Amino acid sequence: MEISRLVFLYAAEEKSISKGAAKAHMSQQCASRHLQNLEKEFGTPLFLRRPALSLTESGQVLIDSLKQMWILEEKTKSNIEEIAKEKSGQLRLGCNGARAKLFLPDILNQYYALYPKVKLAFHFDDTGALIKKLKNGDLDLVLGVNYHAESQLEITPLFSDKIFFLVTEELYKKILSDQPDKTSLSFKEVSQFSLARNLPESTLTALIERKAAMLNVELKTLYTLSDYSLQIELCGRGNCGAFCPESLLPLVEIYNSQHAVQLHIYPIADLPDTIHIDLIRNASTVIPQYEKAFIQLLKKGLAKV
Repeated sequence: MEISRLVFLYAAEEKSISKGAAKAHMSQQCASRHLQNLEKEFGTPLFLRRPALSLTESGQVLIDSLKQMWILEEKTKSNIEEIAKEKSGQLRLGCNGARAKLFLPDILNQYYALYPKVKLAFHFDDTGALIKKLKNGDLDLVLGVNYHAESQLEITPLFSDKIFFLVTEELYKKILSDQPDKTSLSFKEVSQFSLARNLPESTLTALIERKAAMLNVELKTLYTLSDYSLQIELCGRGNCGAFCPESLLPLVEIYNSQHAVQLHIYPIADLPDTIHIDLIRNASTVIPQYEKAFIQLLKKGLAKV
């Protein structure tokens, strides 16, 4: 990348011309000159200098473009290295931890047989946080939930998930003592339970909050965490219920097979909404062969969910 653009990128990331200059291994005076030349080239200010260094609207457009260029350059380098090293490289995947535990072991076993030299790194977080890492070039792929379309992202739908409710029989009888055993629950009935719920930024949380607002009910959140496996464990202790996507119900079956106290699974009759699971990547990057192979195995494996 041209030096003036690299200085701009560093200064924007550090929110400081002096720190950007240090990162580029040059004096602040030299860095300032590069930035002035860049602003002359584009004919518009790229930074606001006061009260603190910040990007103008034009500067934000440029920084987004430069990040994509940086990612493309790194991918190109990675592709050339892959050819030189015979099927070696690194693949960085972001996803939810529970989905990784359930979906990936068989896929990874097949992938290892094809690309034993490729190193895989996993980052577990909610979709919004993972997308930020993807845009910054820190991830190659994200297994995300309900993410909206953006021009710089390529989004491949994989499957949709209905939402179920988990609760022990004892807690069900305690909270809904006047109700006979049911095959499904209404959202208002679910709202009477204390809940283990996903973090506020979670897509599932947003869906549930919209439904609660529509029905004018207030949910009783006891625990807030993004780990579905731990939510299931907490439900099994009998003092809360939890929402669970259909694709993760095998984790409930595993729990029930290992514990005397069983979790009951109820469809939510008036919650027809689903969440959709997508494979997300930067649209502008070249895909190395080892990444293409992983994507194909992932799509094939998750088509069975």
